[in-house]
Amino acid sequence: MMTVDGKGPAALNNPQKHVCAAMVDEDSRRLITDVHHETGHPGMRRTLYFVKRLNPSATRRSVRQIIKDCQVCQAIDPAPVRWKRGSLEVGTVWQRIGVDITHCGSKSYLTVVDCGPSRFAVWRPLRFQTSTDVVEQLERVFYERGAPEEVLLDNDTAFRSRMFTDFAARWGMRVRYRCAHTPSGNGIAERCHRSVKVIAARKNCSIPEAVYLYNVTPRDDCTALSAPVGAVYKYTVRVRGVDRPSEGDRLEDAPYSVGDRVWVRPPGARCNSKYEEGSVTGVVSSQAVEVDGTPRHVRDLRHRTPASEALEERPQTGEWGYRPTLWFPTRQSTQPNHPHDGSMDVSSTLRRSTRVRRARPLRCCDSRESGGSVR
Repeated sequence: MMTVDGKGPAALNNPQKHVCAAMVDEDSRRLITDVHHETGHPGMRRTLYFVKRLNPSATRRSVRQIIKDCQVCQAIDPAPVRWKRGSLEVGTVWQRIGVDITHCGSKSYLTVVDCGPSRFAVWRPLRFQTSTDVVEQLERVFYERGAPEEVLLDNDTAFRSRMFTDFAARWGMRVRYRCAHTPSGNGIAERCHRSVKVIAARKNCSIPEAVYLYNVTPRDDCTALSAPVGAVYKYTVRVRGVDRPSEGDRLEDAPYSVGDRVWVRPPGARCNSKYEEGSVTGVVSSQAVEVDGTPRHVRDLRHRTPASEALEERPQTGEWGYRPTLWFPTRQSTQPNHPHDGSMDVSSTLRRSTRVRRARPLRCCDSRESGGSVR
């Protein structure tokens, strides 16, 4: 921070006057960067505390900008970011369905849950967790109730095969995969799994009966029309080969664009785990983008500057080739320091053979001293 003379707009028109301006020169920027690294890359407040001990005129804005551009802080345990929350619900029944594979005991089930107002659920048992069995069960459901415009899936291998892709293209559906390692991306199906399993455990009944009870239970606890079965037959069945899916939502406020270089949070990352490098290959929505072909949530990504513009992880040296030294005042000890001489007089020390031996006094009763007798 540099303070010079000058008052108002009049000083701007006069070249001989100076104006108050906040500017961070290269030396101040280098000082903040070095202090931030030497103190262990703390947050903004703690970095500002240490910087002010060397440069009292440092500003909060300059320290915040340095920490924001620090690639080490962005790659290892970065601060959480704010992201726009979305909604999986749609306004039309059977327009979007959430499909997932769950297990109950030793059996596997293919679950289909409506993301519309009905929340109608269909559970079908699977012999094997393969694309063939999944396509077979989904095709039976679509023959009975019609195909939706959009299907929401996780990244299971059964849904990522060429067979499933051809199946979705044959029925004219738009396939959307949820973000990796983010179960909330298919939260409607996950909530249905919990409700059905709780009913089956409490009533000690089979899964088909638990699904039936789930579908007939009103969602508002009092109205029959609010139950999933109350709205399941009120939708228009789409005809295969005739009805086409509508265009997807336009993305106007996406935080990332195709080609951006980002840091990607690895699975099971801890506070000291380093993020992985990646590039954005597609934009799905305001909450999800594709990184190297895999959908990832925006909360697991951080911007990564090019290597030529990124700051070095090592602290840069000063103008004269030396690193700045941080001096902190310490409290001096009040105890006098006694000089310790390593050469001691051996003759002045007592040896065990020359010590005066004294009898150890007994603390118990003695008959000779007390005049009594011990029985």
